[in-house]
Amino acid sequence: MVEADRWLYEMRYQDEFGDGIDAEDMTVDEWFTFWHTELNKDLAANTRRNYAERYSKNIKPVIDRMKLKNVKPMHCTKVLNSMDEEYAGSTIYQTYITLGTMFKAAKLNGKIRIHPLDGIKFSNSIKAVDDLKVLTTEEQKKFLEAAKR
Repeated sequence: MVEADRWLYEMRYQDEFGDGIDAEDMTVDEWFTFWHTELNKDLAANTRRNYAERYSKNIKPVIDRMKLKNVKPMHCTKVLNSMDEEYAGSTIYQTYITLGTMFKAAKLNGKIRIHPLDGIKFSNSIKAVDDLKVLTTEEQKKFLEAAKR
């Protein structure tokens, strides 16, 4: 019974005073830092690295100083559109996933009421920037001969 009373007290305290993270003034950068360091500890290292890289290279330059609560679909679209000329579709898709996951966690944790990616579909084709060239059997033999030397 003591544990239940303690839990009830803690829940009432959080309801009244919050969790120490003020969503009213929280920036996207502050949320990303909290989300990435506190809520993603159980993810694979490669996934965490991808999230961090997509955030620092593509999301942060566009919306990092915005208040989390003020991010709208048009801002997310701007992030993705800013990548069109320089990045492959697969990298833009990774950024889309990072945005979606980051804002989903913000919504689940009561930091935002509306997910800013709602209604935004990823429509870029996922292709490599440069076309791949496959070597013919003859070219493969020549390549392997040259590699031996």
